[in-house]
Amino acid sequence: MTNAVGFAMALQLRDGRQSRNSFFESERIPRWIRFKLARFPRILHFPVMIRCFTLRIATVVAAFSVLGSASVSALTKEQILEIAGKPHNADKLMDGLKIFSHARNYSLELNVTALQQDRKKTMTVEVEEKIVSGNYLVTKFTPEGAPGPLITVITQHPPSGLYLKSVLEPDGRIQEMVGTSVEGSRAISWTTVRTMQGQPVIFGVEQHTSSGVSWSEILMVNGAPQLKTVGKARKREVAESTTSEK
Repeated sequence: MTNAVGFAMALQLRDGRQSRNSFFESERIPRWIRFKLARFPRILHFPVMIRCFTLRIATVVAAFSVLGSASVSALTKEQILEIAGKPHNADKLMDGLKIFSHARNYSLELNVTALQQDRKKTMTVEVEEKIVSGNYLVTKFTPEGAPGPLITVITQHPPSGLYLKSVLEPDGRIQEMVGTSVEGSRAISWTTVRTMQGQPVIFGVEQHTSSGVSWSEILMVNGAPQLKTVGKARKREVAESTTSEK
């Protein structure tokens, strides 16, 4: 299971269809915060900026020295549909996917809060999941009122340990997320990548157990937290690692 439910909640937001009084309306930085920041002595800012800049340069240099020109990218719509259309088969399961809960069906309980207006909503969702070719974790569900299903495909880039999540939204658009985990743990942190100005950015963490998964995520627009989602998914049916049924 993944935290992709937040994407369904963000569809109308990203498309710019929200009104002035929208449930997801963003706000500028409060004036009192800008005033406090302006009063900090510049001498305190400068060393911090230099250190941050130096660390960033060092990180980039180190990354290029290790990875060279290698890159990872999101799946295309055609690739996602092709993978999702294949039968469940967990034979020769990729090591990076072993931390997931491995169920064929989940029952989700979601609590969503619009932070700018302190409005909350609770919902339940049924999700299907399967392993494809031992290399992809595929989840599928249909958001309420959506024209079609939301499909998520997760895999891992073994050399780096980076998790890659490609989300095919009901309207046909693709959202990309990357995640990382500490060795020996069953938690993964996620963030969106390659977003355009004004589009949502999602930061989340999910914790997997043998019985299900729980997660928390924050959706931000133009630097302002807009939406918080807390969810828990419980297994309804445990998948056998050697079955090859659809």
